[in-house]
Amino acid sequence: MNEIVFALICTPFLMVIFGVYVIRAIQRKKTERIKQKLDNGKYFEGIVTKKEAESKGKYFIEMDNQYRFHVTTLNKYNALELNKKYKIVDINGKIVYIEKREFYDDNAKGLLDYRYDNYYNEQEKQKELQHVLNRAEQILHSKYSNQLDYINDYHPIFSYIRMFTLSIQTENAINIIKQNGDRLGHKNMNYTQGYFEFMEKIILQYRGAKVKALKQPYTAELGHTPFITWTWNADRIIDSLLIIGRNVREQDNYLISDEDKERLRIKERLKTFPFKENNNHQAVYIYPLGFVYTTSGNHSINSGIIQSEGHVTINEYIDARHLYNDWEFDGTYLINKKQDKNDGTYLINKKQDKYIVTDFKFGALFEIGRLLMKYPQLFPKEIRESIK
Repeated sequence: MNEIVFALICTPFLMVIFGVYVIRAIQRKKTERIKQKLDNGKYFEGIVTKKEAESKGKYFIEMDNQYRFHVTTLNKYNALELNKKYKIVDINGKIVYIEKREFYDDNAKGLLDYRYDNYYNEQEKQKELQHVLNRAEQILHSKYSNQLDYINDYHPIFSYIRMFTLSIQTENAINIIKQNGDRLGHKNMNYTQGYFEFMEKIILQYRGAKVKALKQPYTAELGHTPFITWTWNADRIIDSLLIIGRNVREQDNYLISDEDKERLRIKERLKTFPFKENNNHQAVYIYPLGFVYTTSGNHSINSGIIQSEGHVTINEYIDARHLYNDWEFDGTYLINKKQDKNDGTYLINKKQDKYIVTDFKFGALFEIGRLLMKYPQLFPKEIRESIK
């Protein structure tokens, strides 16, 4: 009798122990299966491009815009963030393992991997934008303000802006050279049209932006003033470097050595070809963003910028202050704050244009311009007198 009672008492505990053993055995088998898949490279690595929560227990994600997976729990579903890269293992389409990269090697590959993984990381870009604006504020509220003074457009904030315009300038030219032109892909996408969309469709076209005449011409030094030129032809970029510059001169055909010229006091009269402004060079000053945008003579002006020589006379400007009521940049998107208006302006009445993907450098310049609206006194005299 006692044995029967003992058995009845112990049976539930034994069943629990046996159940735990079975569950752990299943978990071990599952873990081993996942490890084997990882070791054999039978996993999928990609970016989460879409999430769907159809109903309780039915959660799905799409990776790289084409591969759909079932997510078995809500916790896993919430853990998978949009536009971030993950390594996942699936069994019959169900995700059983998620690995997000946490550490990167301190080498070129690690840097490339990090940038790739965070390319669509909007939170990261918001932080980066804030860092950029904090440094701009640091310059505008200089701790040296009681010791040093700056002359008009020689204020350091314009050197800071020039860091961004030079990056845009060289990145575009290098891309044109790498691509051997301004077309991309089999369908011949217009690269420069996409790269300069911010300038052409927002700065120059939004709400009927008008180019106005400066009261007095402004002389913009190519080696100092922030400039952006729309270069689009690889041959012209290279030709301009070959024929323009203070280091370029006509060939010396004299049959006499430099030593003899000096001894005989023969003055050399060989023609040189430094950058010289001509009627083809046209540009407009963009206020309050603080840089010059060229509309003609792009390739020769690019050569002058790269070699830091010459100047261009600016006779026109665009006052872009009206943009700041409607637009803001968040690190990834230029966001239309008045998207619902239907006033015939740049695609403002279409839903998809509330968020316009914008190159970080252009967006950062836009937000630095927002800060500079409070400091009109820092701009060149010719600009200040015209924007009053």
